Amino acid sequence: MLLSYLFVFLLAAIPLFELVAVIPLAIIGGLSPVLTAILAFLGNALTVVLLIVFVDQVKKWMRKRKQKKTYARYYPCGRSCGD
Repeated sequence: MLLSYLFVFLLAAIPLFELVAVIPLAIIGGLSPVLTAILAFLGNALTVVLLIVFVDQVKKWMRKRKQKKTYARYYPCGRSCGD
């Protein structure tokens, strides 16, 4: 039973998936609707909090990755190309 509630919490971390699939399936499966809704909300809120906390680091990583790709495109043999 506890494992079922843990699955509700983890699967609810996927945005919109909790509304469409997790909550209805958990209720149909016999889990408490109130506890299911609370755990689904907390699972979804966890995703939002993690996104807010790590959005700057993800942006920096994406920017650095893009710069590396751009550099590799224009200087395919590295810094020694222009020499």
